[in-house]
Amino acid sequence: MSRAPVSSMAENDPIAAGSDYRWLFAFCLTMVLITLPYGNYSPILPILQEEWSMSNRAAGLIHTALRAGYVISVLILIPLTDRYNARNIFLFSVAGLAVSNLLFAFMAKGFLSGAILKGLSGAGNGGIYMPGMRMVAERFPHEKRGRAIGFYVGAHIIGSSLSVWLAGNVAAAIGWREGVLITALGGLAGGIIAIYVLKGVKRTVIERVKGGKRREVFKNKPALLVITGYTAHNWELHGMQGWLPAFFTAAFLWAGASSVSATRMSANYASLVLLLGAAAIMLGGIISDRWGRTRTAIIFLVASIGCSLVFGWMVHSSLAILLPLSFAYGFFIIGESAAYSTGLTEVVSPAHLGSAMAVYSFIGFTASGIAPWVFGWVMDRTSEQQVASQYASLHSWGYAFLSLGLVAVVGLIAMVWLRRLPESEKMAGGKR
Repeated sequence: MSRAPVSSMAENDPIAAGSDYRWLFAFCLTMVLITLPYGNYSPILPILQEEWSMSNRAAGLIHTALRAGYVISVLILIPLTDRYNARNIFLFSVAGLAVSNLLFAFMAKGFLSGAILKGLSGAGNGGIYMPGMRMVAERFPHEKRGRAIGFYVGAHIIGSSLSVWLAGNVAAAIGWREGVLITALGGLAGGIIAIYVLKGVKRTVIERVKGGKRREVFKNKPALLVITGYTAHNWELHGMQGWLPAFFTAAFLWAGASSVSATRMSANYASLVLLLGAAAIMLGGIISDRWGRTRTAIIFLVASIGCSLVFGWMVHSSLAILLPLSFAYGFFIIGESAAYSTGLTEVVSPAHLGSAMAVYSFIGFTASGIAPWVFGWVMDRTSEQQVASQYASLHSWGYAFLSLGLVAVVGLIAMVWLRRLPESEKMAGGKR
């Protein structure tokens, strides 16, 4: 039998000595800086397509390399949090994320070098997101965990949004290398601050459990349904986020903007859409504590699927219509993220949580890595000719976003199924 983890905070931690929410606030602010490098490729994608002569599929493959690095690293790093201090794994990975992006700024010369360095960047992030989430989950009880994880994930989204805004605007004003460099330095600064913020985090003590932990995860039907929902959610979310700046660039070019102006405006609006997603996650975490995990996920999924089915067809529409729709899309497509992550911590025992998180992240982010490539492939297949994303046709954008919504339907089915299982009563204090 397993037992609950002991407290992971030391008495000499100056932040831990205060309230849990004071610690969470400090950690979230730090996460904003740490994640600054992660979204810097999307806003410069149209620039690199032209400079490196890449097709839509090639541009999407760099997104895929980023996710591939992530999913490979989570299989190695996240299970280690069952045995070693998650803090050390977290800090090591923060350094890797920052350094890989510094190298991208100075050494990326084309598709191959760009894909390799972005793969290393993804590997760094693989040891940040879930270990950080575990530290938050272990600090807060079930009735407060949804909002705590919601704020943590929201901080991650805020950092990613600022990454898009910084990289895009600096790229338009000076150059794309400078944009990547500034975000990488921000991530490095966040890592230095994190050393202090996480000073008192100690290794979680869990009794050893005989047998294969990952085998136990695959026998856990509720956990598998959570993973299925999260995987479909990631497909829709990262397919949309990876191509949103390029979509806005296309929309602004069709509206008559210059290339430089379109790049700058697309970075601004894409970052606003992503930033709104942070508020959605925080709100979704609070709602999931009150209404239940599966109910929250179902509500957001229905709305986001509707947006995916129509959004791409609006690329030539008036900005007065397109921009409000994009904000609604950005809100609904990410709002249930905390419900999946929190739900997983509630249907899996502490002894298996690290392995469950590894499976959850590996499968979920494998989907997020494939989705941008498939998105680009759909665009190429539905375009009248092989053209860069900023000149893609109405039909190519429409069908590409449609493909995201169709996959998200699988997640909706999984959440309805999970809600009908008696094991779902373990989530959100019985609210499912």
